[in-house]
Amino acid sequence: MKILFVLFKTLGDVCMGTTVVHAIKQKFPDATIDFATAPQNKNILEGNPDINQIIALDNYYDANLYFIENGYDEIYRVGMANLMDTCWHHIPSQQNQHLVEWYAKRAEIDVLEDKNIYIYLSKDDVEAVDDYWEDLDPNKKYVAFHTTSGHHPGQPPIESKDWPMEKFQAVADSLASSGYGIIQVGAFSDKKLKPGTAIDFTGKFSFKQNAEVIKRCAGYIGVDSGPAYLAGWTGKPTILLMGSTQNIKGRPSVGPRNENVFYFNAPKPNQPACSPVPCYITCVINKPGGCISDIASQQVVQQFHKMVNK
Repeated sequence: MKILFVLFKTLGDVCMGTTVVHAIKQKFPDATIDFATAPQNKNILEGNPDINQIIALDNYYDANLYFIENGYDEIYRVGMANLMDTCWHHIPSQQNQHLVEWYAKRAEIDVLEDKNIYIYLSKDDVEAVDDYWEDLDPNKKYVAFHTTSGHHPGQPPIESKDWPMEKFQAVADSLASSGYGIIQVGAFSDKKLKPGTAIDFTGKFSFKQNAEVIKRCAGYIGVDSGPAYLAGWTGKPTILLMGSTQNIKGRPSVGPRNENVFYFNAPKPNQPACSPVPCYITCVINKPGGCISDIASQQVVQQFHKMVNK
């Protein structure tokens, strides 16, 4: 059986796609599964034994022609654009499901028993981090920070998903005073902490190699973004500042592999956001200083110490 699995969108969505592909492979162990996605998503899929071939396409709709021309038996079109997310949140039968479960149902997986994501680091990935890590203090524990939320390619950032930088700075300063080193991961274009606060690894590694960086840290603090999935995968103490993102349905799916994740939602930690639709889609205060700014820096510091010291 030859299957084409199609999932465009963000890196976080593609991470969830590995969960679904694994379930398909368990259901059809002899199947050949190819994964069609945007070119910028290839990195996270490399080395995955559930995937026969990664097909990089410029357009979601190109997958239809690719399916016809290459003799597949089945095609699962799972995720295409922000419109699908919006529609999914409006479907009453889906409003208590996580997005990864919605993806699974579109691939004819009725019950998703394993919600882990599947990332495979190569020897080259590890050695790329080694080259930088050897310059760090071997006696210091480090905390990985990611400051800038994810968004769909070609669309502007969703500012109401970003925690104020002065609060990130306050957390970094507090942890530094407790002896931790701070490492900033992510893209070079991400918002930066003040000079001298952190070791700046932004833009230095591939998306997947950031997982190796986080693995070597004592913990992770970040917003709703692709690296949040990597942090969950590592099993390290992870604090996610979700703000307006739905706590149950839209939060990064990290699976039971990491039970050491704490979600700060506004207005209350570990409680659902206030709207059945992600309020960054509909909220009139979709701008810096939205409800995510109500999360106090001291709350985050206290929760981090609680998690790493338990």
